Formats: sequence, structure tokens, C-alpha cells
Amino acid sequence: MIDILKAIFMGLVQGLTEFLPVSSSGHLALLGALFNMGEETLTLSIMLHAGTLAAVCVAYRRDILEILRDLWSFVRSLSDKEERKGASQGRGMRMLLMVIISLLPLVVVFPFKSYIEAAFSSTLLVGMLLFVTAGLLLLADRLATRACQIKEVEKTTWKDALVVGLFQVLALLPGVSRSGSTLTGGLLRGFRREYAVKFSFLMSIPTIAAALLLDVLDILQNGIDPTLLISGLAGMVVAGITGYFAIGMVNRVAKRGKFAPFSLWCALVGAVTVIVSLWK
Repeated sequence: MIDILKAIFMGLVQGLTEFLPVSSSGHLALLGALFNMGEETLTLSIMLHAGTLAAVCVAYRRDILEILRDLWSFVRSLSDKEERKGASQGRGMRMLLMVIISLLPLVVVFPFKSYIEAAFSSTLLVGMLLFVTAGLLLLADRLATRACQIKEVEKTTWKDALVVGLFQVLALLPGVSRSGSTLTGGLLRGFRREYAVKFSFLMSIPTIAAALLLDVLDILQNGIDPTLLISGLAGMVVAGITGYFAIGMVNRVAKRGKFAPFSLWCALVGAVTVIVSLWK
């Protein structure tokens, strides 16, 4: 049974690592190995995902509202061709379109997610893949200083969104950071640093929501452990609060273009994970 203190700690780790470019799956795998946690954490996993989903929705509430307003305007204008054209060119609609395009590679690969995770399920491989995240962040560090990082949503093309989506597919490998890989993909396509972060986190909303839905479907089949609800609620609140502050931290780091400390941290955690897996 997971007690409240352990759930709070897991919520802290989930909230920070879900958005900081350091791989939540890698850190949770290491914690799982250290604390010998298994399937009993499914209820907690659902509540932690709910907390981080709430965090990103609150952090980007203005962008989400803009998307919803433009989408509503587009739906209302379906009977008028000229009005529909104007509605479809709004910033919110364009952002929504780019996010949808970026998710296409993940949709294609997602049916094979369980096979991919099974092939890379050992903590040893997770530790090795954390070094991949470290390498991606070093690349992001170099890309962020280029003078050509100027693209905003108005200049984002379907090719740009697709490339960032392909980088997100890398994050299906446990130990590869989703935010780190998509951030690197955006910078590679010339996104302005703050916009690269925003695009990465807006992409995370359907991704986290899909993971949450799958966990819910799984737990409906296996049943809910009521003893975990109170501790899970505590973990959810902590994950939401720390996730919100983690998003702000990534935005501040992006403005300076200094991702090297995150790279060093991933390399350190990767080394510890490899050592722990070999020791066990």
C-alpha cells in the first residue's frame, strides 16, 4: 500500500518531470526500482496524470480559450463560406490545426505503444535512454542561440508541425523526455524559443489526456483500489501545483536558452539508473 507521504513524493516527481525536459518515465522507473512499486500504482498514476493535465490547462488557459473561441466561430460560420474562411485563419484555429498535425505520427505509432514499452521496459535501458535525452537537450542548447529562431504560429507550416510530432514519437521510449524531444524539434524548425515551449506544452494536453483515458479504461477492467484514493488525491494536488511551477521554470529557461543543466541532470540520473539496475 502506498502511503500519503510516498504519494506526495511521487506527485512532486511527476509534476516536475512531466514538464521539465528530464523524462518523467525515467525518473518514475528509477523510483519504482528503488521503492519496488508495481501495478498497485495504477490508481495513483491516473490521479497524477489528472494533476499534470490540470496544470498545463491552467498555465495556457488564454491560448486554450483562444482556440475554443476560434473553433466556435468556425463552427458557427459553416453556413457562410466567406465568414468561414476568415474564422479558419485565426491564431487559435491555426494553432489547433498545427497541434492536430503534430499528433499524426503519434496516432500512427500509438497502437504499438505497449510493444515499444515492453521492449524497453528494463531500468537498464531506461537509464541508457536518459543519455539520449541529455544529448537532445545539448542540441536544444545550441539551437536556441541561433539568430533564425523567429517562427511563431502564423509562420508555422504543416512540415514544421509534422517534424515536431516525429520528435514526440521518440518519447514513447521510456527515458526519452517528451518535452525535451518536442522542444528540440521545434527549435530545429526555427521556432522562437518561447513559442517552441508553448507548442510543446499545448501538444502535451491531448497526449496526457489520452494516457489518462487509457489508465481509466484499464482500471475499470481491473477495479479501483479505494485505499489509494486519499493518498492519490494528495499526489494529484502536489503534481498539479509543482507541474504549474515547472512550466513557468521551463519558460524562463527557454528565454535564456540554457538547457545544459537539464542535460547534465539527465546524464546523472541515467548513470544512477544504470548503476541501480546492474546492482539489483
